[in-house]
Amino acid sequence: MARIFISYRREDSHFLVSRLVDELRKHFPPEQVFQDIASIDPGADFVEALEKALSTAAVMLAVIGQGWLSATDKQGRRRLDLPGDFVRQEIAETLRRPGVRVFPLLVNGAEMPAAEELPEPLKALHRRQAFELTARHWPEDVAQLVQTLKRRDGFVRWLLHDSGFSFARLRWAKQAAQRREAEERAAKEEAERIAAEDRAKKKAEPLTAQTVEGPPEQADQQSQVEALAAKTDATPQPGKVLRATTTSTPTSHNLFRALLVALIIAGLIAFVAMRASDEERLTDEDRQSRYFRKQVALCVENVCASARDRDSCLELCKHAVR
Repeated sequence: MARIFISYRREDSHFLVSRLVDELRKHFPPEQVFQDIASIDPGADFVEALEKALSTAAVMLAVIGQGWLSATDKQGRRRLDLPGDFVRQEIAETLRRPGVRVFPLLVNGAEMPAAEELPEPLKALHRRQAFELTARHWPEDVAQLVQTLKRRDGFVRWLLHDSGFSFARLRWAKQAAQRREAEERAAKEEAERIAAEDRAKKKAEPLTAQTVEGPPEQADQQSQVEALAAKTDATPQPGKVLRATTTSTPTSHNLFRALLVALIIAGLIAFVAMRASDEERLTDEDRQSRYFRKQVALCVENVCASARDRDSCLELCKHAVR
């Protein structure tokens, strides 16, 4: 059902009205804005569609251009004077309805017609406050027109009711959205808190194990002490016994280090002894051979340093050493 009915002459302001309809449908439900060309389906009864739209209209926008008042038919008769003129019928029927408001829209520089220029059924249109739409200030004029329509008493409520909405539903939807946002925010904060607690626990676990439970070897000694106390039917005193045990006996760590040092020392001693036994196993011939090689090397270094034939000099050194 249409709540905004637009009355106009096609040859007078067709393109401007189509532009205005597009602007209005951005702010109101499209089915609530009636334009004959865009709102009447092909094959539908034109007169019945107009009557149905007029019967449900809450506001009429009577678009008046420069040729609206003086438009004539093929016989040269002024159309507003003809009882069968659709523009005349639309405006006259709307003016007779007390609950419908008529907005004269002046476009293309048109002026409001005088009362004597209008036929008798349309004379009441002269007393309606006109609204001017200009191409130069089109956005501002359209915005002001939309605000004027929204301030119409009960107009927005009728639009929402016909579209299947209600103010109670709108309030409920807004409250539901606010509740969802609050729940999501609370869930996010709870997840962040749990994650922070987990990180703090992970950081505190190593410190707790060192300060409360002590090192692993100390815990083993503690369990041994408690087992010994249970066998002897004595009441164990973990703190005192543990301190006595740790001071009187070395820990496993200290034992491991002592064993490692002992193995290194034993290896060094074995290596030195092996070298000494190798020296003892050298025969006299080996010692002479070493001595011979040393003497030959000294001869070569001292005698053959400036010799041209180093090979013959080497043979001489070997013969001289022998």
